[in-house]
Parts: sequence; structure tokens; C-alpha cells
Amino acid sequence: LGIPSRPVINAASGDDFEGDLTIDYEFKNGKVIFKNLNSIWNFHVWVQASMKRRDLGEKNRGWQEFDPTYNVGPVSNQVLKNAEIKTDDDIFLYAEVNSDEVFWKNRNVFQTATDKIGIQLCTATLNLKTYQDLTFEYKPRERTEKERQHYVKAAESIGIHPVSLGSPRRRRSVMTTKKTISLSIVSLEPVYVGDLVNFKIKLGNPTSRIQRLNFTLQVDSLSYNGHIEHQIKHDSRTEIINPNTNITIPFWITFYEYNNKLMSFETLRIIASVEDSDGNLYLDTKKISLLTPQLEVKQLKFDAEQIKARGESIVYGLGALSKTNSTFKKNPILVTIKFSKPLLIYLNNARISIEGNRCERKTFSIGTIGPLDHEERKFLLMCTSPNNREESLVATLISNEIDGFTGSVFANTA
Repeated sequence: LGIPSRPVINAASGDDFEGDLTIDYEFKNGKVIFKNLNSIWNFHVWVQASMKRRDLGEKNRGWQEFDPTYNVGPVSNQVLKNAEIKTDDDIFLYAEVNSDEVFWKNRNVFQTATDKIGIQLCTATLNLKTYQDLTFEYKPRERTEKERQHYVKAAESIGIHPVSLGSPRRRRSVMTTKKTISLSIVSLEPVYVGDLVNFKIKLGNPTSRIQRLNFTLQVDSLSYNGHIEHQIKHDSRTEIINPNTNITIPFWITFYEYNNKLMSFETLRIIASVEDSDGNLYLDTKKISLLTPQLEVKQLKFDAEQIKARGESIVYGLGALSKTNSTFKKNPILVTIKFSKPLLIYLNNARISIEGNRCERKTFSIGTIGPLDHEERKFLLMCTSPNNREESLVATLISNEIDGFTGSVFANTA
């Protein structure tokens, strides 16, 4: 149609189906779950298209937001940027990028978070290797007075006063008790699938009296929209902290605790909560996206006689060279594959599949791969592409324990 358009990627995208600009959680029996149909996607993608808006006036021309997942739009980007929302579509798009998190217990709000939604918005650039940050095309910087004014303006434009602004709404009351305990989840390092997940809980008692704390830890695997799929760890205990004292509690989760419980986005959520001697509740949350080690794939110079001399035990797929002469009309490609980061666990029934546009797809049985495996394995693949042409090869490793290891290389078939 010739309409300028581009994708928009939103990290931590809120789904507010109540139209109150908040994503609500319920704390119950030591667990935190979404209230109603609210959710937060790890990331969400929609489309911008540039066009005039005769219905909204000249100032709202330009980029328009369309979210086909929810059949929302068009919404002028200027409407969101200026916090002048009016329609249901305006409200939904604004909540996707700048709603607040609200935590409830027994119809009371005990905690809010204003900077967890719309962490970053971006779009691709023409060279495909970089991106353009669009975050400030939607809202001011988080944790600033301008952002709070922006949020208040959006709420007032639709005649509401969200509870995250400190006021009761819909007969719900807000806890205003003085905070006396500090709680944080710390020491979260990048974690690869197969590794231990290590973290620490820091508790602080800045008061002049001993605090008896009811502590609860909850670790779950999450689906793409933030809903719980599997419980991985649940721990409740009592911690007694002396006056003006900080303590650190170490925790870890083994691979065998989270194995087969990770969803496609391989995300864990840690929730630590504490109730103090006065009944005040404190909570901290962290998400961890586990990384999948990549396969390092490299091309080696092919020498048929040398390869034959080495034997099948060194080169996987060597049997292809012993086929009829018609096979030799194809171009053999020799590659090596190893882990970019060796794992700490055994992989059983491991197989490596290699394929390209003009290469025969081949799956090689490796067997068992041990912990800290550094071996650089060699594979022979037959390709039909002409000489002096690059061929993109993609390698994938699967096993009984973990799937999804991938790597690629541009191989010359000369």
C-alpha cells in the first residue's frame, strides 16, 4: 500500500483489561498472583504506521499505533506522548507502556511500583544490526517527577485516580503504615541454562528494637505473559533480627529443580516477602531470564585424503565420502562445533543437526556429553551449491535434558 510502517518492541508490556492504568497482584498464602486478567509480557510487538488523522486534527498526524494482537488502534503516538488519552484503545496502549504495578492483601494496597512497565521501547534500523530507542517518544524518563506528572495527566484525562497515586478507589483502602524493614534481592548474575541460580536476600532492621519477621520466598517459572506455569521453590521461615542490624540469606536453585519447568522464554521470577512484628508487609521481586549457551561453528579447509586417514571416530559424517561417484559431484563442507560456554551437567542422547539452503540436512548422534566439555567436534556435510559461493549453515543441539543450543556460520563451498 506504500504506507510507511515499522515494528515497535516493548520490553515488559502491561495488559490492563480493567482500564485503571494499573497491573494488580494479590498476595495470598505467601504467594503473589495476578488479579483478574492482568498480565505483563516479557516483550510485546505491535506496528506503527505513518498517516494523517483528519478525525483528530493536524497535531496527531504521523506515527499511529496498531496492536493486532488485541485489535487495538489506530492510536496516535502524540496522544500517548502528551498523555491526552480518551478512548478505550488509548487507555490500553498507554497502559502497555506506562501502567503501575499494585500489590494487594485483604483489599489493601501494601506496595506499588511505578517503573516496571515499558522498560524500553525500540524499533529496528535499516542496517539491521542496531536499533532505535523510542522510549521517550511515549513517556518521560522513569523515576522522575515529569513521569509522575505524565501518569497523573493520563489518569485525569479519563477521570480516574489510580491507587498507585496514594488514594482509595472502588472502596479499597491503602495501607499507610510506616516502613521499618528493608528487603532486597541481590547478587543476581547472568545465569546459563544448566547452571546454579544463586541469589541473596538482604534484610535490614534500622529500628531500636528486635524484629521477629515472617519470611517467605517464592520462585516460579513464568510463561510469556508473566503468569505462573510451575512452582520451583517455596520457603517459609521466621527470622529474628537485632536492632540496627542487617543480615544476608543465601539461596540457590539447582538445574534439577528447574529442569523441565522452564517455558519457552526460560524466565524465573523470585518473590521475597516479609511481615514484621507490627503486621506490615514488605515485598521485592526479580525476574531472571536464563541464557542458552551458543554453539561455536567454524569452517575448516577440506582435504579428502587427510579426512579419510583420520577415521570415523574423529569426523562425524565421514561415510558420505565412501558413496558412489555421484556423491563427489557435491561439495563437502567440514565444520567444527563446540560450546561457547561448557555446561556443568551431563547431556544424554545428544544429537547435532546441521542444515543449509543447499546442503543435505544431517543429524549426527553424539551420545553423552559430560560436564565442562570443551571438545571441538568435526562434522562433514555435503552441499550442492556451486563453487565460490557462501552457504549459511545452522547447527542445533538437542538432548534429553536441554534443547535449543544453536550456532551458525557462513561457509564457502569452493
